[in-house]
Amino acid sequence: MALKTIVKVGEITNLSDARYCAGMGVEMLGFNLDPNSESYISPEQFKEITDWVAGVKSVGEFGWMNQDDILSTIKEYNLDLIEVNDSNAEIIFKTDIQVILSVNNIGIIKSLPDSAAYYLVEDVGFDFNDFDSLPILVGGGISKQNIHKILQNTAFKGIALKGSKEEKSGFKDYDELADILEMLEKEE
Repeated sequence: MALKTIVKVGEITNLSDARYCAGMGVEMLGFNLDPNSESYISPEQFKEITDWVAGVKSVGEFGWMNQDDILSTIKEYNLDLIEVNDSNAEIIFKTDIQVILSVNNIGIIKSLPDSAAYYLVEDVGFDFNDFDSLPILVGGGISKQNIHKILQNTAFKGIALKGSKEEKSGFKDYDELADILEMLEKEE
């Protein structure tokens, strides 16, 4: 299955989300690796989940962790990319793993290293056309009501969505996520 744009689904906490997203053609699955977070995934949980999915890149999401802790933690996981906030931008020069820089203000991108794999911007209200040469993922405010408008009116490389908790093991409600991913399916 192919999607119209690159999609990253973050905060994956269960195998149901991971398998569903991989089956729908999502390119990247994000796992929160901050031990202080409610959605933290241990190295054992990460391995259990990622051993069951193929064809997706694994992203370690670090939020506001400090750089030394991030560099120490990545040794425990088999990651394709890491996602850090812009205050840790210099980590790009300290690891061989590709980096997604999460930014709150798109204007700051011009002052960040230009070697990030992607820049994740949470606000869809920005005019991304001034940044069309950069690999930007749009992460906030995406819904089934506005996904087509977002795709038509902005210049970026993809979108970032979030997984959700299982109601109980094996039981999930995919309504919003499923609606958006189905709207992104390419016609064959």
